[in-house]
Amino acid sequence: MQSPLSTASDSTKPEIPWAVKAIKSHEVEVEKDQPACKIKGGHCVNEVDNEDDHSESNTESSDEEINNDPLWNSDEYYKQDEETESSKNSAKSVMLSCNKPPEKQLKLIIFEEALANVFSTCYRCGSACLVFYEQAIGTYCKIRVSCKLESTHEFSWSTGPLLHHMPILHLLLSSSILCGGLQPSKVLRLFESLNIPCIKRREFCNLQSAYVIPSVYNVWKKNQKEVLKDLPGRKVVVASDMRVDSPGHCGLLGSGSTLDVDRNLVLDTQIVQVCRLIC
Repeated sequence: MQSPLSTASDSTKPEIPWAVKAIKSHEVEVEKDQPACKIKGGHCVNEVDNEDDHSESNTESSDEEINNDPLWNSDEYYKQDEETESSKNSAKSVMLSCNKPPEKQLKLIIFEEALANVFSTCYRCGSACLVFYEQAIGTYCKIRVSCKLESTHEFSWSTGPLLHHMPILHLLLSSSILCGGLQPSKVLRLFESLNIPCIKRREFCNLQSAYVIPSVYNVWKKNQKEVLKDLPGRKVVVASDMRVDSPGHCGLLGSGSTLDVDRNLVLDTQIVQVCRLIC
């Protein structure tokens, strides 16, 4: 006797929605030695019948139930998930404000077509406008809009704030790459592959050495002073460890740290040249 389940698996329908149905019902378990099963309301009911006509009718009815089941149709299943996610996202509305600090503001990626559609009409006379992309500095640029009918109807719009003639997004991007433990070359290559204007590797290194690393060092020294305030007059259990390369390797620097075992705090970290450690 041909099983309704085997008939469904031989068809062109995908198997993912069936697995989802089995997980939701928690009662569908199919083994090799079990007889044929018939699908009713998301459950698998064992049924044994030796008549060929009855088995064929069961097969046709089960196929109809499977085809009518929205979970079996993968397109409808994933469409329902997309509609659910889109409804959740559309329910969230954020009021934009210009009083937020730059690091807390939303950063959006906008396509060229969207900018051209927004600035294609003059806000004074309603005529068509020409949109120009100019004064590009990495991720920063200015959009100049010029009316075709009246040359005096012209205005400009910038993509972000500046700090001492430097785009703030460049500083935020450099600090995020360093603090996130990312590789700058891969991140910059990603922007380049997406045709998104971004800073170059040299500018990233300059920002890192001039702003990001000194800021991290100042925060570390301030935190270290707060930790060392409680040390005088009390016993401290200290554990130290150092990581260096052997003389046969090409490592030039070694790092050592000192830990307060009782409070589980790092008291000090030093970076020393390997040649001094060997001597």
